[in-house]
Amino acid sequence: DREHKLQDLLSRWHPDLVILTLGANDMLVPFPSSLAGFVRSIAAKASAGRDCYWVTPAPWRKDTGIIDIVKKNAAPCKVYDSGPL
Repeated sequence: DREHKLQDLLSRWHPDLVILTLGANDMLVPFPSSLAGFVRSIAAKASAGRDCYWVTPAPWRKDTGIIDIVKKNAAPCKVYDSGPL
């Protein structure tokens, strides 16, 4: 979120659809609610003028809450829960 790489790529390529798959490295974060603002900011940047989907991380370890944080904060992106897979 703090870098400009996402914005630079979106400006360069002008995609109609963005699919995000972020959060797997945060499965063990002890306070995932601290990441909610980053999720909201990334989703806002990714969805500006285009469709956006955020695929939740597959729970490869016990989730401390990042999946719920993504589900609650990824709007306006649509969320696809990969957990059942």
